[in-house]
Amino acid sequence: EDTILCRREDATERLISIADQYRAVAEEVKPAVERHTISLEQRLAEALQHGDDEYLQADLDEALHTYPSPAAIIEGPLMRGMSIVGELFGEGRMFLPHVVNTARTMKRAVEILRPHIEKEQIGSTHKAGRYLLATVKGDVHDIGKNIVSVVLGCNNYEVTDLGVMVPAETIVDKAVEIGADIIGVSGLITPSLNEMCNIARELEKRRLNIPLLIGGATTSEIHTAVKIAPLYSGVVIHVKDASQDPIIVAKLTNKKHKEEYIKEVKTRQQLLRESIKCTDTIPFAVAEGLKEKNCCNDYTPTQPKELNKEINLSYSINQLIDFINWGQLFNVWKLSGKFASIAHLHGCDHCKASWLASFAEGERKEASETMQLHKDCMRVIKEISEELNPQINASVAFYKANSIDNSIVINGENIVEIPTLRQQKKKENCEEGYLALSDFIIPKSENKDDYIAVFAVTVGKEIQSRIETLKAGGDEYKSVLLQSIADRLAEAATAYTHFIVRTDLWGYSTEEMNPAKIIKGNCIGIRPAIGYPSLPDQSLIFEVKNLIDFEKVGIEITENGAMYPNSSVCGFMIANPNARYFTLTIDESQQKEYCKKRKFSEEEAEKWIVKNI
Repeated sequence: EDTILCRREDATERLISIADQYRAVAEEVKPAVERHTISLEQRLAEALQHGDDEYLQADLDEALHTYPSPAAIIEGPLMRGMSIVGELFGEGRMFLPHVVNTARTMKRAVEILRPHIEKEQIGSTHKAGRYLLATVKGDVHDIGKNIVSVVLGCNNYEVTDLGVMVPAETIVDKAVEIGADIIGVSGLITPSLNEMCNIARELEKRRLNIPLLIGGATTSEIHTAVKIAPLYSGVVIHVKDASQDPIIVAKLTNKKHKEEYIKEVKTRQQLLRESIKCTDTIPFAVAEGLKEKNCCNDYTPTQPKELNKEINLSYSINQLIDFINWGQLFNVWKLSGKFASIAHLHGCDHCKASWLASFAEGERKEASETMQLHKDCMRVIKEISEELNPQINASVAFYKANSIDNSIVINGENIVEIPTLRQQKKKENCEEGYLALSDFIIPKSENKDDYIAVFAVTVGKEIQSRIETLKAGGDEYKSVLLQSIADRLAEAATAYTHFIVRTDLWGYSTEEMNPAKIIKGNCIGIRPAIGYPSLPDQSLIFEVKNLIDFEKVGIEITENGAMYPNSSVCGFMIANPNARYFTLTIDESQQKEYCKKRKFSEEEAEKWIVKNI
């Protein structure tokens, strides 16, 4: 019976395979037949909507004999096609990977038409508006900004991208030079918030009235309203993600509705400023008294194999593939992380068809888009592995450590103090305690050694260089795709390094290798990274420099504490089984106390540690 069942399943798979082949042939033939039945304008518009340039050259050659000028082709059918793409994306009926591909097709169309435009000495075609983009001074991360550039390009905006680490004066100078209708700035790290304030001040100093859009991982609507907007008499708007940009920019470039929209934004920001009187936090002294007292109970530290010595590790991409968090990668592309299970289907068309069919009808389009994105990612990973064979580098070092007065004191060749911040957001159940990272390190007063690991990981400059080359060559899709892959590879290498630390180098855990559990963080101990919720002070990276040789790993640090290559991570590993991740809300009294420890001036305090209101 088992043999008959296997043969039946084999026969079924062969039938499905044959059916798929016939379906593929039918789909290839169908467009060729339909092309004769639709207009040239429709063919060009559909080429953009589908991101398909197979017949683009032939259709544009025909259009050059049909339309009065090359500019008319761009402003007519091509821009109508891109407008549809923008509308579908804004409505959630088209997904980001497809949008980026349509932009590539549009670029290809413009390249084909450019010689004809130059020949007729036609200037730039009409644009919906001029948009200036930049990643602020001291910050190097630009994946979100690159996505915004593509999305706005799809909506007929002329986008000038100044790149990364751009000073406020340069941004404002360029905005004036090109007559920018809007400035958009992005940043990943906490000091970038201060740089955004500097841009607002510079715009105000020059008495300009250009809308300033704020975006990036550390930004928020409340911070924009409270800290940045009051510095500038023009409008400052927080943009949550790329899908909002076309909607906001369209309102700001619409002469009829612009002033009404700006008034709405400013009114909402005033209400936010009035509503933030801190009612949901407890006083710092009270939080100190309610800290969790049993964090180190029943915890006996394990001594690492080697102390005060840097251990260097390196991995190939193939070693890390199983540790990639596909859910997070899909989220970058505005696709649901619940489709991450596609990563476990290895090449079987029948399995993929079954996987797709398992979703509700309304989700299948997004699932299908995710399947294609994963396929593209694997193709890029294969290409990078074969052509560059890059090594993802990691470095880890172990030191004795104890906690003193909310600080982790690390005893290496020199004593390094890492002050930590304590939660103050009011909790319904006070028994949960108000946490600081130092709670998970045995206090010095107990006269018992504890330990901490310091780590740094980077994907390396080869991959970063390829990302920049792709972008310079106009292949935004592949550039953004590789950047999102690189970010996940850095995190995968960090997760894998943490596993090696737990089971070997530190050896406090006997767990078995299980990539799924490792990705989910189901393990003993934590690895808080600099700049993340429980360690928001980006300047701590300069303390880590005293414990890890960044140059040896292949990482450069900017003046604002950002790491280059972009896809790099550094922080600490704590072995205490009670340790867990948490977010922070603090008030001014704790901020002042912290700044005394760090010897920050008032200005430096605003730059490095912005309290979460």
